[in-house]
This record gives sequence, C-alpha cells and structure tokens, in this order.
Amino acid sequence: MGNATSVKGEKQLYIAAMANVTQVERKEMGMIRKSFGDACVTGAYMINRDQLADAMTAANIMPQDVEILERMFTMFDKMGAAQIDYREFLAGLAPLVRGDVKARVLFGCEMFDVNDAGSIKKHELALIVNAMNNVASWFGDPAVTPEEVDALCENVFLESKDGVVVNYGEVVHQIVEDPAFRTFLAGQGSVHYG
Repeated sequence: MGNATSVKGEKQLYIAAMANVTQVERKEMGMIRKSFGDACVTGAYMINRDQLADAMTAANIMPQDVEILERMFTMFDKMGAAQIDYREFLAGLAPLVRGDVKARVLFGCEMFDVNDAGSIKKHELALIVNAMNNVASWFGDPAVTPEEVDALCENVFLESKDGVVVNYGEVVHQIVEDPAFRTFLAGQGSVHYG
C-alpha cells in the first residue's frame, strides 16, 4: 500500500507507484480535513466539488495532485449526486502519504475520525478499509471482495471489549495482519473496481 516496499513474494502495487508521484502528505491532508470540517454542518460529512476546490486551494495542493484528487472525487461520487462523504474520501487517500503500511492504515483511521475520539465502530472500519481498497483498485490493483472486508472487520472486533467500538491505534496491527489485508497487500485480490 502506498510507497511501502514489497514483502518477499509480493508484487509492487500500483498505488505504491502513485504514492511516489503525489505530493500530498499528512500536513496537506490535515489542512484539507480541517477545511472540509469547517465547511460542513456539525454531524454532516458531505462535501461538493466547490468545497473540494476550496480545500485544495487552502492546502496549496500542487496542480498535478489537484487533478488526481478531482478524479478521486468523481470515483467516490457513486450516486452521481455531486457530493461525497469526506471521511471516506480522506481515508481512501491515506495510502498516498509516506510511511509504512501500519502508519498509513492508522492515518486512514485518523482522517476518518473527524471527532478525534481515537475509536471507531465496526461499520466505520468497513468504510475505511473499503475506501482504501477501492482507491487501490481504481489505480489498477486487484482488490479484495466486500465479504473479505466484512470478515476482516469481524476478526478485529472479536477481541474488542464490548464488540461495538475499538481504539484503532490498538488494533492497527490486527488489521494489517488479517488474511484479507495480506491478500490485498500481496496483490492477490480477486476483484477490480472502476
């Protein structure tokens, strides 16, 4: 994922190549997230293209990256409503920042967690992993199935205290070591989107 080096026997993912090309890093992603949060009503997470453009301008995103983020907006706009959930958008883009796989997954969780609670629910973890999975697939990498993502979420939440919420900082290792995630990292997923 992102610009991480391949593990022996794993092929280099296309999203890894993109991470070496893009200039969007944690600082810029944080600025974009703040702009999105400022633009939205409390509890609403939908942004439109104008709000994306404003956020990219505020974060001084490079022109080549503006094009990538605009295309990603289009891909996330599944219903053609000209608006997207910015939490999923930012989580999906997390693999494009520098760092190892665990750091990128953790960053994706942090980007999604706009209230900075440090915890997520099972359906939120599914949204985060699906967003990353979809973005990788849009760049040409084989993705895992939605059922595999659901199984990953079940596995992570099996060991949680209440089965409802987990501290993502404490379970990121579980996420990246899950068989479905390992399949994804090995470039052995069975589906392509987009």
